[in-house]
Amino acid sequence: RVSRRGASEKDSARALEMSPDIPIAPEFFTRRVKSGEPSSVARKLMAQAVLWFASLVSFASMADSINTLNSCNGACWYCLVVGVGSFGYTIFLLVMNYVSEGSRDKSWFSPRFEMQLMLVLVVWWIPGVGYISSAGTIQSGVGIVFSWIALLAGVYGTYQAYNSWQEFESMRLAGSNRALRVAGDLDEELAQAVYDSAPSESDPEFEAR
Repeated sequence: RVSRRGASEKDSARALEMSPDIPIAPEFFTRRVKSGEPSSVARKLMAQAVLWFASLVSFASMADSINTLNSCNGACWYCLVVGVGSFGYTIFLLVMNYVSEGSRDKSWFSPRFEMQLMLVLVVWWIPGVGYISSAGTIQSGVGIVFSWIALLAGVYGTYQAYNSWQEFESMRLAGSNRALRVAGDLDEELAQAVYDSAPSESDPEFEAR
């Protein structure tokens, strides 16, 4: 009797390769986390927390400068909006990380989408830092420093969000592979049971037929 294990494993591998529901994150610029180090998710959350605090200091410092000088032009208001917008945006990211924890595969707030949101935040801060650091700005030195910290934290957080997305998709792929192997084993057992229950040519019942 011929075992179907080899065929089942080939069918499982072929189904895994052809599955359109498992997007594979590209592995460019990824960094493998060593044992004992914080995970990519932890690093991403730390970067978002630093970004949140830096945004708070940046817009608070600008607001204090406006109140002290009692004057503000268009660029000044723009710098204030950059800090306030980044502050609220980062709160949203942190809250969504908490709400969707453990259900990322079912939530619309996927790791890939979060990485894209972080990238938007980086683009948001690039002109903001340019205006805040420009000559003639009313922003204090503290506000300028923390605006740069916010930008760097955004870049680092985007990089770690990218790594966490890649790790998440790798775990999904491994889980799907295990599920296909289990299904293949069940299919093999069922086929073997049907084969065992079928009469063979040497059985008296088969000869009577």
